[in-house]
Amino acid sequence: MSIYRDVYSACIYTRLSRDDSDKEEKAESNSITNQKALIRDFLSGHPEIEIVSEHEDDGYSGVNFDRPGFNAMMDSVFNVPPLFDDSYYGGVIHEIREMQIMNMGNYAHGNQPIQHMIYLYNYSGEPWKAQYWVREVMDKLYFATPDGYCGDEDNGQTSAWYVFSALGFYPVCPGTDQYILGSPLFKSVTLNLENGKKVVIKANNNGEANRYISSMKVNGKNYTKNYLIHGDLMRGMNILYNMSATPNKSRGTQDSDAPYSFSNELGK
Repeated sequence: MSIYRDVYSACIYTRLSRDDSDKEEKAESNSITNQKALIRDFLSGHPEIEIVSEHEDDGYSGVNFDRPGFNAMMDSVFNVPPLFDDSYYGGVIHEIREMQIMNMGNYAHGNQPIQHMIYLYNYSGEPWKAQYWVREVMDKLYFATPDGYCGDEDNGQTSAWYVFSALGFYPVCPGTDQYILGSPLFKSVTLNLENGKKVVIKANNNGEANRYISSMKVNGKNYTKNYLIHGDLMRGMNILYNMSATPNKSRGTQDSDAPYSFSNELGK
């Protein structure tokens, strides 16, 4: 069931198994030249992220290198220039051009398969980076203008990402009942649920600069996990964020704070 393990070699090589070839290309994560070479073999998004199974995020981070190595690979998506190879398409398609214009390295938010990527920092022990980049995307890539999207809409996905992210959480993996934390955009939001319950979200000290979650309470109790449970939300919930201009690098970093990973089921 761990399909990526059939095509991924956990060393300094990435093995890309294809119908017409079986080749190995050296995959040092900091090599710009190598990233450009690997991009040829992927049709959508960034190679190191597209290979991630959304049902097994933490398992991938463990197989890859270790959590620091996984986070370094994630960081590299934003740190490299907006490289691309358009030979498959025979020209520069709009997703490629939008990635260049957005100027966030190889992060192409206008291409929907990548939109969960930022939230993966919650699985690998550095949730403050998710908070930073989620807010960067909301602030810089969405505008209330006719051309306010950073790409096409694709059945509402690009809007849905914004709506969830503005609330402060996002359903990374539809196969679980968890919403993964980001950075709430508003100081106060109330969701009136169809069962009559309410979800009240407050973010003290929130603002453009204060994008980091310093601490958090759920129903009056301190809360360190990087996710919320659907059933708990449906019973009504009071969420209180305390926001800060500096990241809290001790909150949400324990294994017990990470969201669900199917890999953990394999060890039972």
